Amino acid sequence: MKRIVIAAAVLALGATAVIAQGDPIAARKALMKENGNQGRIAREMIEGKQPFDLAAAKKVLATFAEANDKGKALWP
Repeated sequence: MKRIVIAAAVLALGATAVIAQGDPIAARKALMKENGNQGRIAREMIEGKQPFDLAAAKKVLATFAEANDKGKALWP
């Protein structure tokens, strides 16, 4: 009886861990969408379509760095 209870607890814990990870495909899509948005802003500044804004440029680079850090876990 103890073995059954322990096995059920281990399986429940494993299932909880899988569910807690969420949907990696949705996380990848959101990450790449934000990269695309920030890339558009950077491209427009480079092409002169919008004036250079240091704060926006820093945000673009910070977003790219964050995507790099998060992406390592999303693409094993």
